[in-house]
Amino acid sequence: MKNPKDTTNYTGKVDDKQFAAWQSQHGEIKEIHLETPGETLVFYLKPPQREHYADGLALINQSKDLQVGEMLIRNLWLGGDERCKPDSGADIKITAGAALIAKGILLVYGGYLKN
Repeated sequence: MKNPKDTTNYTGKVDDKQFAAWQSQHGEIKEIHLETPGETLVFYLKPPQREHYADGLALINQSKDLQVGEMLIRNLWLGGDERCKPDSGADIKITAGAALIAKGILLVYGGYLKN
């Protein structure tokens, strides 16, 4: 919940009950904050599955970073400020910003090959 001393205007934030319901259904939920002048837009994504990684990494390989985030938002959306959705008709600075942040949920571990 919002800190009483925090004067940020959060748009799209859900209450603790809804967040807990999503967590019990999907596991770890990503709460994403997009800073815009005058407000912070919030949206929520469920965890990516193997097919999201496969599609996302293929797009990253083609340097299609924006499309990766858009695909993830379309497929993993739980709720939040609708302006963050790729097809919302909102300002491109909002939809592109949301997509580029969402791309970050495709976390993979690195390693090396040893002969």
